[in-house]
Amino acid sequence: MIDTDVFLKLYERFGKDIKFKVLTEKAEKVVYEIETKEGVFILIVLPDLSGVQFFKYMVSQGLQQHFYEKGFPVAKVVYAYIVGKTVVVVHEKLSGSNMFEHTPENMEKMGEIAGRLHRFTASDEYKKIRLLFPYPNKVVHATLMFKEFCRRHISYWFKYFHLRGLPAGICHRDFNKRNVFIDSSGHMGLIDFDVYRYQPFVEGLVRFYNRKITDKSFMGAFMRGYEKERPLTEAEKKYLKKFF
Repeated sequence: MIDTDVFLKLYERFGKDIKFKVLTEKAEKVVYEIETKEGVFILIVLPDLSGVQFFKYMVSQGLQQHFYEKGFPVAKVVYAYIVGKTVVVVHEKLSGSNMFEHTPENMEKMGEIAGRLHRFTASDEYKKIRLLFPYPNKVVHATLMFKEFCRRHISYWFKYFHLRGLPAGICHRDFNKRNVFIDSSGHMGLIDFDVYRYQPFVEGLVRFYNRKITDKSFMGAFMRGYEKERPLTEAEKKYLKKFF
């Protein structure tokens, strides 16, 4: 049960006339759809986070917000704050539905947004650590910054030593129809960067193929869309032949 004190700042920002609808309720994360005078938004509440969990989430939300500011189709962070160890984030609700069918046409569109994301994050700019807002304790903040740097870069070189030389960048790693929205015009948007990782793009594609594709014939449609936005290198094609 979320402490009512957590919502006081929410009422200050949006007024007391807020309608809540629970979308997901877990011990570590509660997601609401909220209806306010300003519109309908998605409210995410993460209670009792440890320092590392807090920091990781702030980085993922910071990246998402940066992508939005650069014109990538992701949900905009509208309001965010902390109460004790609880993080509260409100972001816009993307238009359309995330319960679309896995058809070749839709899989090709999903491939396009994945290819665009990988092309978008391939530059060194996205190796930088971005926070939605800083950790309150400055000493802990500095320590966590160092740990996050190591997790993103040093661990990358050790874990993917055999893939050095292949293009790398920010991979979403939870690319599925719950996190991809499509509107009536066929435009897609992306949410939920919680499990992102800096890694070779081929690893992100293999993970998607192994974990998210139930009908393997759809992967061809996905890759057609992907290569419209970001053509694979010869080295990437050679590596991916081992899997699909």
